[in-house]
Amino acid sequence: ADLPLIMEKESVPSLSKQKAIVDDLQKLESLVGGESWFIIDAGWYNLWKDYIACSDQKEEEKKEPIEIGPENPGKITNEELIAKEIEDQNTCPPNFVPLKKDLQEEQDYMLLSPFVWNSLKEWYGGGPEIQRRVIKDGEDGRTMLRVEVYPIELSVHLAESNGSIKDEPNWILYVSKKASLKELQSQIQGLLDQPASMGSIRMWNLYSSEDPKVIEPSTSTLEDAMLVHQQKIKVEIIDAGSTTSQTVSPSQSPTGNEASSQKTSPNSTTKGKETKPSKLKVFKEIFFGSSHKGPMPSGSNESPLKRDPPPKRTGPSPSEEDAPLSKNGDSRGLRGLTNLGNTCFMNSALQCLSNTQPLNEFFLSGKFKDDLNKNNPIGMKGKVAEEFGALLKKLWESGSYSAVSTQNFKSTISKFAPQFSGYQQHDSQELLAFLLDGLHEDLNRVIQKPVVEAEESNNRPDEIVAAKSWEKHLRRNKSIIVDLFQGQLKSTLVCPECQHVSVTFDPFMYLSLPLPAQNSETRLEITLIKYSEEWEFPRKFSIPISKNGKIGLLKDLLAEKTGILRTNLALAEISGHKLLSFLADAKDVSNLRYSGSSTICYELPKERSILRVQVIHRKKAGKMSGTPPELFGIPSLLFFDRKETSPKQLYKIIWRRVSNFIQADYPAVQDEDVQLENSAGSEDSKEKETKSEKKKNMDNPYPFKILVVTNTGTSCGLCTSTGCRGCEIKFADKSIPMEKDGHTLAIEWTSKAVNRDLTEKVENDESMNFKISPQQKSSSLFDCLSLFTTNEKLGPNDPWYCPKCKSHQQAMKKLDLWSLPEILVIHLKRFQYSKIRREKLDEVIQFPTDELDMSPYVLSKDHKWTYDLFAVSNHSGGMLGGHYTSYAQNFVDSKWYHFNDTHCGPLSEKSKVVSSAAYVLFYRRRPQ
Repeated sequence: ADLPLIMEKESVPSLSKQKAIVDDLQKLESLVGGESWFIIDAGWYNLWKDYIACSDQKEEEKKEPIEIGPENPGKITNEELIAKEIEDQNTCPPNFVPLKKDLQEEQDYMLLSPFVWNSLKEWYGGGPEIQRRVIKDGEDGRTMLRVEVYPIELSVHLAESNGSIKDEPNWILYVSKKASLKELQSQIQGLLDQPASMGSIRMWNLYSSEDPKVIEPSTSTLEDAMLVHQQKIKVEIIDAGSTTSQTVSPSQSPTGNEASSQKTSPNSTTKGKETKPSKLKVFKEIFFGSSHKGPMPSGSNESPLKRDPPPKRTGPSPSEEDAPLSKNGDSRGLRGLTNLGNTCFMNSALQCLSNTQPLNEFFLSGKFKDDLNKNNPIGMKGKVAEEFGALLKKLWESGSYSAVSTQNFKSTISKFAPQFSGYQQHDSQELLAFLLDGLHEDLNRVIQKPVVEAEESNNRPDEIVAAKSWEKHLRRNKSIIVDLFQGQLKSTLVCPECQHVSVTFDPFMYLSLPLPAQNSETRLEITLIKYSEEWEFPRKFSIPISKNGKIGLLKDLLAEKTGILRTNLALAEISGHKLLSFLADAKDVSNLRYSGSSTICYELPKERSILRVQVIHRKKAGKMSGTPPELFGIPSLLFFDRKETSPKQLYKIIWRRVSNFIQADYPAVQDEDVQLENSAGSEDSKEKETKSEKKKNMDNPYPFKILVVTNTGTSCGLCTSTGCRGCEIKFADKSIPMEKDGHTLAIEWTSKAVNRDLTEKVENDESMNFKISPQQKSSSLFDCLSLFTTNEKLGPNDPWYCPKCKSHQQAMKKLDLWSLPEILVIHLKRFQYSKIRREKLDEVIQFPTDELDMSPYVLSKDHKWTYDLFAVSNHSGGMLGGHYTSYAQNFVDSKWYHFNDTHCGPLSEKSKVVSSAAYVLFYRRRPQ
């Protein structure tokens, strides 16, 4: 039977109406505790936003468009967000879908309210539906509502008769951190299916294998009990009326099936050899709690799943510098910190502070206890300072080399700074800023803060105004943090209307320095795929263009370079071996460089009335259900007349374009010459076909088959059958089941036929030989300081109120350094943010490791402002998947070390601290 044609839904609102509906809903809706919100793939959502942004043009356009712009994104495709390490994708309980590790909001996924999700789902279809619960984080007035994207993952192990456990868990539970320990016990008992007469269970917290602790069922939450991500829980079954534990009998096997006479429990042995369960029993569930207002999970599906692998490190792997330290000599301060799941940002900042000698000595001596201010209304009741002191004590214990757990510390700061709760990546500088401020308020020696007014200069000498401002600051703020970390800035504002000058002196805790802008011109690498029946390998060009240029200008430059008419060029971004979106002429070129994507230029045919489809390459999916097919190669565009092209001819057209990719030793394909024009053939010619020819035409002679898929390349673009990876266009079909542009065809190859390297092959144009001029040297820390102290005009959204004009003005502002603290913290602003994109600058900033002379930049001459570096917080990688480490000089032996989570090792060369990864610098002023 012929495959159904893909048709547009008649019930879908117009693009402008879709935009209005979603805009209105997003304005009205906000997070409500206990409700469920929905996760959607950010790539699909951004394609949809681009699509509806062109609504006016698309709906008013009555003629053939001049350019290919943003297109219908098709069905919602959340598959790439989902953890695929599942044996049977139908075994997850309702309302829970496991996600890949380390996904980032706005980059990988977006959060949608129920009404917005339901609207998009109704208009476009697709899925799957991914729900997460809204929880309240924090305490003591510092609470915030957030969507718990990653509930806590617990590995549950049944104890054997001798109390030991196997390496592989019996279950994996995904539990909200707001679930109670009683709910956890009840859930595990439900999995065991143990009658009350057989007794209860005892749960053990195995976070520390050396010191396991019993988990007492109570109303306390998992968060209160400090159960963390990927933690092991041991479960013992207690006999009724007894305190002894027992293993699960065959009839109560966790698989829920009667065990054969030759099998015992999953934790027993057979014939002296260890046996594993026939299938690992894994159960994924979320505790929604009594306040949940969305649909509840109904029952459990006991089909086995595979456990997700541990998260992969996305930054540098531990190197020789991370090797275990020799146990000869002093070990103080040379211990790593455990990564609880994306907590490398915290570990990096903590190691830097740990090696800040005067702060370290203040805490380890116990002096901090005398300054604890537990009644400070804007403090943390002394808890942050106490936990920080306890952590330093463990790090600086002599004779110990094992990594220190940050479990208690993270739990504490999460209560007062809920933005750091959960297990998503954060910024080490943001953590540092919170921690220094929190320690200051916890240790503030000022009990009753007086009200003080800002000190205006009123044409008085700077020395007098600065001293008076600092004196007022100290009336409200006195702590070890002020003593060590705070300096003073001079801020000058000049009104553009009346020329009134305002000078104030303000305290600072760290300097956030801008990085020098690169050359205003950039070079973009664009790969051109020409339009031709025979395949030509793509050609890569390096095109110089202004950073503020538009896609339209880039097309002009490409047309000039290649000789192809501008109207026959279409620019697109590809990622993951598939096309993301076409780029409109009005789009800025600065928005091209998304991590992991590249820009392709497709040459278009002069005739636009023929059908256009994307063609991708993929390997056949593995035998394991739920494993998606693997994509490879560069996606291309194919143009043909659907009415005049049979499936047989479609195979022929594609063969002409991919035959160059065949392995050299693959048997020759018996391919007859077939005329492409009038490919359906005349009735007379059809009648002359012999039976043997008809049979031959039923067989596909090519080493691939063609499937209709979505733009993800891994799911079907025709049917809605669960698990369908694409409906096949068979060689002998009568017609091609597509009638509009924008669909995707997958070439699913016979595994040994294709040379995958050839599908990726690109030839370089001579413009790719461009080299950076040797005159373009790297920037220095002094360049950053010069930028920091440069005049700037305030933006329209950040005006200053002029007391003389009595109106808001876009004043000229200048910052100067008046005085510097003993510990100078310098933050290099490597992360750039705009409304549309985020970018990391990987430029090497040269900075001194010794004798940093700040005198030329400091107005006050009270000191010799000379500093030595003692620690660096590093960030390697890009905006996605980065990793934090640190370098620090141990003040006991004066040697430099590299700290990488649990690993700690000597730094081979001090010069290594100066790198493109350097993010936050710690300097100490030399004694006068």
